[in-house]
Amino acid sequence: MPDQTTSASARKLAFIHTVSGLVSEFEGLAKEHMPGWKPFAILDESLLR
Repeated sequence: MPDQTTSASARKLAFIHTVSGLVSEFEGLAKEHMPGWKPFAILDESLLR
């Protein structure tokens, strides 16, 4: 059975962050609680203005 976390058909999960320090925190939580999903981050601090 293929590993869903590295499969080309893995679902993708986007996080939009305004603080760079939260990127690794949320990616870790996603990997822990949503196996089979591939998290990626979008960082835009200008959204806070």
